[in-house]
Amino acid sequence: MNALPRMLEVDNVEDGCLGHSIGEVVWNTTYRCNLQCKHCYLPSREPPSPELSFEEACRLIDDTARTFGSGAQLVFSGGEPLLRGDIYELVEYAHSLGLRTAMASNGALIGLESARRLKEAGLDELAISVDGDEPVHDGIRGVKGSFGKAIEAALKARSVGISLQLHFTLTAENEHLLPWIIELAERLGARRLFIFDLIPVGRGAHLRPPSTPIVELFEYVFRRQ
Repeated sequence: MNALPRMLEVDNVEDGCLGHSIGEVVWNTTYRCNLQCKHCYLPSREPPSPELSFEEACRLIDDTARTFGSGAQLVFSGGEPLLRGDIYELVEYAHSLGLRTAMASNGALIGLESARRLKEAGLDELAISVDGDEPVHDGIRGVKGSFGKAIEAALKARSVGISLQLHFTLTAENEHLLPWIIELAERLGARRLFIFDLIPVGRGAHLRPPSTPIVELFEYVFRRQ
C-alpha cells in the first residue's frame, strides 16, 4: 500500500506499466474489426458506426495538433485501424504536423510490408494486444491463430525500427498469466506493457474481473516494474 502514491508519479505512469501520456488523444478510427474479442467494449449486434471521411479525419488531426501542440501523441485505435484504407495516409499527415503517432492493433494484418509502410508513414509506436499464451489469447480473441499473428506483428515492428508496447486486458480468465505476459514483454523488447482493467460493457458485460484484490495487483506490478 505504501508504494501506491509513487505509482501515480508522472515518470512511473508514462514509462512504466500503467497510465496514459499527458496530451495523448486516442481515436477510434473505425469500429470495424476482424476479430471477435470477448472483452470488447463494443456490442456484438449493432451495425458499425459511420467513420469519418479522410477530410474529416484530417480536420480532427488538425484540431489535435492545435489543441495540444506538436508534442502531443495521437493514437490510431479501433476496431482494427488497419481496416481503414487510408490509415497510412492519416498517420503520415499526423506525422507531418509534428505529432507523435502510435497505433493500437490486434496485429493480424501486420506483415513485414505493412510494418515498413507504417514506419515510412512516420508511425512512432505500435501497440499489439496480447491477452495470454496461445490457447488463452485465441480463446479470448475468438479466432484461432490470432496469437501467432500478434507475436509476428510485434517482431516485424521491432525489425523495422518501430517502438513496441504490448496491451493486456486483465480478467479472471487470464490473471494467472500476468507474470508470463510481463516476461513476454521483456523478451520482445517492448518499451511498455499497458495493463487494462476490464470494463464490463459491450461484449465484455458478462466477463468476471480478476479475483486478486486491486491493491495487490498494483503492488505486484509496481515491484516487477
